[in-house]
Amino acid sequence: MSKDKVSFVPGAILADAMYTMTELCSRLSWSVNTLSLALDKGLRFYRFADVTYVFGSDVMRFIKECGESVKEVEQ
Repeated sequence: MSKDKVSFVPGAILADAMYTMTELCSRLSWSVNTLSLALDKGLRFYRFADVTYVFGSDVMRFIKECGESVKEVEQ
């Protein structure tokens, strides 16, 4: 694979990449409702020529700030 191509990896979000909302939902398995909730809670997005984009770094920051911390349960 060449350096200038990034293959699709489900769940992978790169901080220095820009994603369309469709791509973001596909990578994170988000429904339209989940995306709507994230936007309502402050996920930053950018519109250009009728396409809505989000930076990977904004997604990571949003999940870190708004997501629940998960702790492994000891058995």
